[in-house]
Amino acid sequence: MLSLQVSTTATPYQNDDILPLPMPRRTWTKRTFIYFWLSISISLGAWSGASTSLAAGLTVGQAIAVCAISNVVIVLGMVASGQAGSTWHIPFAVINRTCWGIRGSWFVVTNRVILSCCWFGVDAWYGGQMVKVMIGAIWPSFYGMENTFSEKAAMKTNSFISFVVFLGFVVPLILVRPERYRLPCLIASMLDPFGTNPMTVLMLKYQNLISSDFTRYAKRPNDQIWGQIFVVPLSFFFANILGIITTSCARGLYPDEPLLWKVSDLLHAIQVHEGRGARPAVFFAGLAFFLSLLSSTVAASAIVGGIDLSAMLPRYIDIRRGAYIILIVGIAIQPWKILNTPNNFIDALSGYAVFLGPLTGIMLTEYHVLRRQRIKLSHLFIPNSMSDYWFWRGINWRAPIAWLLGVFPNLPGFAASISAKPLKVNMTWMHVFYMSWFLGFLISGMAWIILNLLWPPPGQQEVDEEDIFDIYSDKEEEKREFPENAQAIDKGEIVIS
Repeated sequence: MLSLQVSTTATPYQNDDILPLPMPRRTWTKRTFIYFWLSISISLGAWSGASTSLAAGLTVGQAIAVCAISNVVIVLGMVASGQAGSTWHIPFAVINRTCWGIRGSWFVVTNRVILSCCWFGVDAWYGGQMVKVMIGAIWPSFYGMENTFSEKAAMKTNSFISFVVFLGFVVPLILVRPERYRLPCLIASMLDPFGTNPMTVLMLKYQNLISSDFTRYAKRPNDQIWGQIFVVPLSFFFANILGIITTSCARGLYPDEPLLWKVSDLLHAIQVHEGRGARPAVFFAGLAFFLSLLSSTVAASAIVGGIDLSAMLPRYIDIRRGAYIILIVGIAIQPWKILNTPNNFIDALSGYAVFLGPLTGIMLTEYHVLRRQRIKLSHLFIPNSMSDYWFWRGINWRAPIAWLLGVFPNLPGFAASISAKPLKVNMTWMHVFYMSWFLGFLISGMAWIILNLLWPPPGQQEVDEEDIFDIYSDKEEEKREFPENAQAIDKGEIVIS
């Protein structure tokens, strides 16, 4: 039993930010989840992502139907992936140690760190554009400010100033720990009259991978279910509808303008065409999107990336240090050049779903199908062969095989989508690529089940005999050991003595 005693001091495999959260740090209720999603729910991604479907040739009705179906699929994936976090109170990076191994999980975490850096830069730049809209609504001359940058810079002076102002809000908010998000999210959700995420289709799929990083703060496992199952699809769908209808109407109101699917362009066009009376409305609309982008940039990019870096280098990096590293790298990638110059980076970023679907498929089938929602917590932090999750030198050989099987069919279409020069690829491969996330999820998930049935790993469906981390109440302990009785325990049909 001595080998199962886990130190709470920082080591190469653990620190206080990635260990199971004690009860005092689990502060999120159903309302907290609702406020959280409302605070980041009408922004550029759901708005612009839906409205660009009109540019792709879909009718308004078709675009709305696609959005409705996708939002339902997304929330089901979020709730399923968040269940491990709300039950065991550990982050995504640690959960994946059960399937990839204690060292093998670094591969999964690295994928998320890359995405966090990219999305932080993109979100922060768009946040700066909302600052530009608000300043321009107060002082219209801000739009005409003399540009002191060269064309190679790919941005103008007023955009640079707005970007710096937005970062000025981000930097101190990173210091706020996730367990204290209740008040900021409540304020943002009340001030944001709409709600949606600055994330496109990829970022919405990415939510399936970040869910447990926030659900681990839930007071009770079911709080994340009822706090997300309705508000997420409804708020995102509302944002989708607004984006589609507004873009469609703007085409008729301002026929001389190009298709106004970008919110910043739309608000500027309204101010130009509608005169002085529209400026207050433009300002408050910009403020709503600004608050939503601020919430998303800090929580979904900086903090999530910080948690991942904390899991990779726990001896040296905590969540805050990791978040500031994400901030620095996110600026260093120069998002203004990515978004303002012709390049294939955004196509590559959007196509990254090729790699995310298989990761999600492995994670969900491992937890819900093979392990039946049971984890031996102490073994997640034992970096030697005494751990059931050590496998072969810390790596589970089954995981990369299942992942590659899910990725491989989508590679031809992915290569064609990001190539600077036209590639001759059969349209069948392109159609496969368009379904990359779902196909990758299904193929890798099925492959994972088969590999584990043929070569069963040690310790499946086992839990610790004791609450080694002292994180559960008596009722939670009983539900953890016997998850099939969870509802009966809540109803009082099973009494904990």
